[in-house]
Amino acid sequence: RYSMVSVIGIVVTQALLLVGHVVVGLAPVAANTVAVMVAAVPVFLLNRAWVWNLRGSASFRRELAPFWGFTLAGLVLSTLAVAMVAEMTTSALAVSAANIAAFGALWVVKFFVLDEVIFAATITEDDLVRVRS
Repeated sequence: RYSMVSVIGIVVTQALLLVGHVVVGLAPVAANTVAVMVAAVPVFLLNRAWVWNLRGSASFRRELAPFWGFTLAGLVLSTLAVAMVAEMTTSALAVSAANIAAFGALWVVKFFVLDEVIFAATITEDDLVRVRS
């Protein structure tokens, strides 16, 4: 499920990046920033609901802050990569590849932190009673 949400995030980010850069005419760094920040919202919601099966209000300390911290780290890395590529070429595909490469570098680390820390299931006393029954 995490991989599928990542694929959805990549598709949304790349679509927004290319539309922003090629169609709207935003500079590569601006298009990257908009794409990353907009795509992060559905990625967070899908991860929370579908991957980690959480409902209700999100915890700022345990969920929102770490998730957005990773998003900002990805934004910084991808922006640096996009800026470097944009200095060398005007290719929209190269800009797109730079974004993907930067986020790919964070993907595995992000999964383990999200799975083991942020969205880790908490075992309640009721859960233990059900298991013992």
